[in-house]
Amino acid sequence: MKLLSRSRRQRSAQASVQSRIRRDVNTHTSIDLSKTQGLFIRALASSGARFLVIGGKAMQALDVERDTVDVDIWVSRDELTVESAFLTLKEFCGAPAVFRERLREPSIRVPIPSERDPEIDILTSIADLPFDETYGAAIDVTWQKLVLRVPNVNDMIRIKQIAIASTDSRIAAGEWNAVGVEEARRGIASDEQDIALLRQLKV
Repeated sequence: MKLLSRSRRQRSAQASVQSRIRRDVNTHTSIDLSKTQGLFIRALASSGARFLVIGGKAMQALDVERDTVDVDIWVSRDELTVESAFLTLKEFCGAPAVFRERLREPSIRVPIPSERDPEIDILTSIADLPFDETYGAAIDVTWQKLVLRVPNVNDMIRIKQIAIASTDSRIAAGEWNAVGVEEARRGIASDEQDIALLRQLKV
């Protein structure tokens, strides 16, 4: 079998990555939201809450072909957003009053409709990444005439790196059994691939 030279292997790998990046960027993004996700995000945006769409859906907004089911939403912990997000959650899933307090705390994740089958993930912080600065540097995208904000490419990479570091720490702490560790390592590999795709957008 004929072996590729190192430079040809690098070009081949780069082409493979770039093949997953759409270059036909349009004003209207191709975020693939379910009906429930769309209704929730519209309600949250209409409430005046400040939030960022992150994760796989944000990568779609940046015109990267990325399969994902759930939508990750990072919400501010300012008082208006806490109240607005709580009322939206109460309307959609009957969230009890205790959720209002939880939204004021860092490192909180609220999966909707359930932990085992989340369609929407609400996050109140991303490690020590400052929300206000990330929000201020974010990119406006349009989905079905609704303007959403997603982190810029550099901040998206930082968020992925934070996720990898967090998962590594949890593996080292022995939080999971063998099956859980294997799943966590697959998550790390996926995040590393996402970082490679995002870095291509900076070229």
